[in-house]
Amino acid sequence: MAYKPPPRPDAIIIARTGDMTYSDILRTVKKEEALQKLGESVSRIRKTVKGEILLQLKETQIKDTGELKSKIGRLLGDQAQIRALTHETMVEIRDLDEITTKENIAEAIRNQIKELNHLNESAIKSIRAAYAGTQTAVVNLPAQEARLLLDAQKIKIGWVVCRVREKPNPKKCFRCLEYGHIARDCKNAEDRSQCCLKCGENGHFAKACDKKPHCRACKNQGRKNTEHQIGSWRCPLYQEACKKSRK
Repeated sequence: MAYKPPPRPDAIIIARTGDMTYSDILRTVKKEEALQKLGESVSRIRKTVKGEILLQLKETQIKDTGELKSKIGRLLGDQAQIRALTHETMVEIRDLDEITTKENIAEAIRNQIKELNHLNESAIKSIRAAYAGTQTAVVNLPAQEARLLLDAQKIKIGWVVCRVREKPNPKKCFRCLEYGHIARDCKNAEDRSQCCLKCGENGHFAKACDKKPHCRACKNQGRKNTEHQIGSWRCPLYQEACKKSRK
């Protein structure tokens, strides 16, 4: 199995918008008594290419990003713009029964992983039908929180013990809509960036399409199975790319 680097830690970016210099901003933030405890979450302070202040947080801190952002924002007011860089991971929960809802999933995670007892239903991005009457859900979480769920490997939802896996994220080209490269490296003779993702024809998009699914990418490769939306989970090209990304 290929080595996967650990997720990058979260960070806070401070961009100057008022009269204060960056030195004054940093001095003000570090002197603020209310930020002293949260300051222990910071592992590194540096300047970005644009000259903004970047506060990099420790990998073990998974709840401090939002709180630190809010408190620094209130402290500096209109002197600076504060934004958070939170790295996220998509997690698949498989083997759900066909009546499981997003709220059922969120409640099960909250009850079984104490560090995620704040999880909201909005983190459950989708539930789709899978094989043999089961469902698969996709959960989007900050990388460190996702790791807690992934480390569990299984979670009981309703009567079912469900498998937990990281959702594969194969490299995709938005020019030819195939996998294994990105648009700037695309050597495909056909540009499919303006085609309908459902039927593969030009002149309209999937939202307005009433035609049967047809995958232009699979057809281009001479495959017989083309009755699916290009790049969907049913697409053999997508399935093959996912297998490669797991290796």
